[in-house]
Amino acid sequence: MTEDRRKYSRGSVVTTSDWQPVYAALIMILLVFFIMLLSHARFGEGNMRKLQKAVLGKQGKKEAPAVAGGQETLGSLRSALSNAGLSNQDVGIVKDGAGMRLTIKGLIFYESGGSMLLPKAEFILREVLRHAGKYGSRIEVYIGAECRPAGDGLIKPDWELATLRSLNVQRYLSRENGFPADRLETAARGISCSDRGDGRDGATGNVTILIDR
Repeated sequence: MTEDRRKYSRGSVVTTSDWQPVYAALIMILLVFFIMLLSHARFGEGNMRKLQKAVLGKQGKKEAPAVAGGQETLGSLRSALSNAGLSNQDVGIVKDGAGMRLTIKGLIFYESGGSMLLPKAEFILREVLRHAGKYGSRIEVYIGAECRPAGDGLIKPDWELATLRSLNVQRYLSRENGFPADRLETAARGISCSDRGDGRDGATGNVTILIDR
């Protein structure tokens, strides 16, 4: 009888390796429970950013600056213009603070010496309107004056033509497409033509569009 009791007591001893599977299973259950809670929780934008910051902080990473769709908007606009056959040489797009800056060759917008918007110009403006409307942005359009020979033989900026082009852009965006006037500014801008030879420099007459967040 004594021998049987000794055998039973030795067999019931818990070894040091037995707790590890149990502990791992417990951790897994807690993790699944936490994921279920997180999936059913409703986070506001501010709380979600705090959670992201806390998680990233533990990993030794810095939280990326929160610009509402900044990179997405930039890439989307570039893709749309590229699909329309406009290259980076025709339209340059860069980030400008929280917004974007577009620099477009004048001949993409107008015929030489003309003031009416070309089809590609209207396409660009429609894309700008779409992005500005999505984020409630402000639009600023600056029409560069072309350098042309004046009556006195000097090369001067053609302010009259640049102003007319600016008015046509204003009418297209505001009157024809209903963009709010208080979020729109168009203006003619001149440049120094004294060092530009015969005025055929490709930079003259460029159009600059700012989409400000």
